[in-house]
Amino acid sequence: SRSFISYILFLQPLVAACFFPAGFAAMSLMVPAQLRNIAVSLIIPLTIVVGGGLAPVFIGFISDMGSFGFAFIICGGLITAGSFFTGVLKFYDQQS
Repeated sequence: SRSFISYILFLQPLVAACFFPAGFAAMSLMVPAQLRNIAVSLIIPLTIVVGGGLAPVFIGFISDMGSFGFAFIICGGLITAGSFFTGVLKFYDQQS
């Protein structure tokens, strides 16, 4: 069990780094070709603000209200709910 957690802690950053090529490819295909550079330049800072700023503040606020675990359940639920929206993304043709 302790060694299993050690393996997971070692593999997590590797798996997280594998997300970025696919994430950037999908992000660039969600907007028309003439707007791709603007979309990427706006989406990246927005994700940093939400993931690195608002989410920790939200977790801290809910924790102060009384339940640290519930804060993670809410964040996990929001992340899981967001994954269901990937099926409704509309991609533009690369040639356009």
